[in-house]
Amino acid sequence: MRARFLRKGQIAVGLEHPNIVKTLELLTEDERRLGIVMEFVGGMSLHQLLRQVALTRSRAITVACGLLSALAYLDERGIVRLDLKPSSIVVGLGFDPVIVDLGLAKRDHGDEKRITITA
Repeated sequence: MRARFLRKGQIAVGLEHPNIVKTLELLTEDERRLGIVMEFVGGMSLHQLLRQVALTRSRAITVACGLLSALAYLDERGIVRLDLKPSSIVVGLGFDPVIVDLGLAKRDHGDEKRITITA
């Protein structure tokens, strides 16, 4: 778990995209404590939003385009985002989504691509 946490933090530091939370610092205080300092993102999770309201076509397209832009940015940097889910995305007042948790992100080293679909 420690190695996964460090890998996630190291990947996140230096990413600059409006639809990905800005990671400011990776903290490694001692052998036991780790932390990631990120910018504050206001809004509600996409999961909460979808439970409360039906998005108009226009707003759904805004959200989808923002997420696709973020995923393309990660792909260009060789970063694979393995478990993107609505609870890891915050949507603000302008319906611009921000990925706030890189989850199981890892660097793609040219391995065979596999897609896993879970229900």
